[in-house]
Amino acid sequence: MKKTVIFLFSVFFAFNCVFAQKTNDNGSTGGNNNQQNPPKNNTDNNNNNNSGNSILGNLTKAVFGLYQQSLISRRGGDSYVFGLNIDIDGGFLTSSGASFINAVPRLQYNYGALSADIRYDYLKGDATMQNLDALAKFNIIVKNFKLAIGQGIMFDLTNSGAFHESFLGIDAGLNNKQIIISPEFRLAYDWNAQKPVNTEIGIKGAYRILKASSVSVYLNAGAGYRYMRENGTFGNVFGGLNFMF
Repeated sequence: MKKTVIFLFSVFFAFNCVFAQKTNDNGSTGGNNNQQNPPKNNTDNNNNNNSGNSILGNLTKAVFGLYQQSLISRRGGDSYVFGLNIDIDGGFLTSSGASFINAVPRLQYNYGALSADIRYDYLKGDATMQNLDALAKFNIIVKNFKLAIGQGIMFDLTNSGAFHESFLGIDAGLNNKQIIISPEFRLAYDWNAQKPVNTEIGIKGAYRILKASSVSVYLNAGAGYRYMRENGTFGNVFGGLNFMF
């Protein structure tokens, strides 16, 4: 994959978002309208904005298509690009006020620059909490480095709620992915209350203990911090196994 492709995609995506926002705003500054001086007909301007937005949108799709095709055709055997990752992790969260046992099985399917990521989050302490995280992610992959940007939903299975979730993560492979270092950030946000529901930041290190045919098995361990709206801030320590197919 060429760095130029990534750069062009980023530029086109940014311009597309800017022009889309400009079109939606219809040039409004948010001020009060003067009834004595009605606005002029902006049909031509709107048509021009829509045309520009359409061109940038089509260019974005074309560049993404080339990027996706390049990843799949040239790196089809790479688990970052095409494959199934299964994580079976567990650990505990603790603070001065409470502690939780945490089980976090996770399933991720990679197809080129796109990934689907599902995680079940089970916490057992004085109370039991269960969440299901579902994310769609876009991946920028350069050799053994992957940057993932994701958006999705955190389903609060305990209280029957659903919240917007954002994700940012890196997988940095060393020595032909014998070791993988993975910092991650998650934020689930309640837009009605304008408060975060769940915030996670952590780093995980994984060491490959088995490689057979197209299957790799990693032993991992990690640590981080976690904020939960109902329970406060916790330190997080965990470990487990990763299976990459």
